[in-house]
Amino acid sequence: MTIRVGQIPYLNSIPFYSDLSCPEFELVSLVPRVMGECAREGQLDAGLLSLVDCLKLWDEFEPVGGMGLSIKGRVGSVALYSRVPMAELHGKVIGITTETATSVNLLRILLEKKEKVVPLEYSALDTVDTCDAFLLIGDQALQKPEAGMAFPYYFDLAWEWLQWKNLPFVFALWMVRRDVDTLYKAKLAEKLEKSLKMNIGEQFESIKNEAASDTMSADDVVQYLGRFRYLLEPEDWTAVHAFQQAYQTLEIKEELVK
Repeated sequence: MTIRVGQIPYLNSIPFYSDLSCPEFELVSLVPRVMGECAREGQLDAGLLSLVDCLKLWDEFEPVGGMGLSIKGRVGSVALYSRVPMAELHGKVIGITTETATSVNLLRILLEKKEKVVPLEYSALDTVDTCDAFLLIGDQALQKPEAGMAFPYYFDLAWEWLQWKNLPFVFALWMVRRDVDTLYKAKLAEKLEKSLKMNIGEQFESIKNEAASDTMSADDVVQYLGRFRYLLEPEDWTAVHAFQQAYQTLEIKEELVK
């Protein structure tokens, strides 16, 4: 038997996957939004699921060893670029990367619940020319696009959440389908923990040189990965509950980006 395991193709998730190459696991590279869709459609057995998808699929999936992606501070890879301050985005158009599942809803919460503003629309980000602001996540955000003077305002959404709630933000949780054999669940947890222990223990030595680029040095890679909490603590679960409460108060809309 082989179980299908989702693999997010972002730098921040690499520390989990170093020891997952084995016959029992078929790794499938998927961006967060598509991973959630595959999980809902029964095409995935486990993965680092975006928090919104975890909440939607809680009856079908369960956490794996309390592992995930949490940060208390600036994340750098979930960024809103804007022509105006966040409080002035009422009635404006916001471009959204089509890869996001949780970050777009975090943005909605920050705008609608914290700033009390409602944008005119959230649209798929094809070009920044027609947007008043735009949201990037993952490695795209880390590359710090040349938005120029047209978008002088930069907002790190994890930092905005921390300033508002005084809590970390949990972007994703490792989840496995509840009906997967317990032996496979145990092996998945063991492999993930081994990968984390190795990468954190060596201070991401095996990752930093391969992940370094023209826009991110090896030292930058280590600094970025070191910001995350991969084994969740009690305050992270408090943060999950806080997000869930806020998310449930949002007006239900059709899928924001397709």
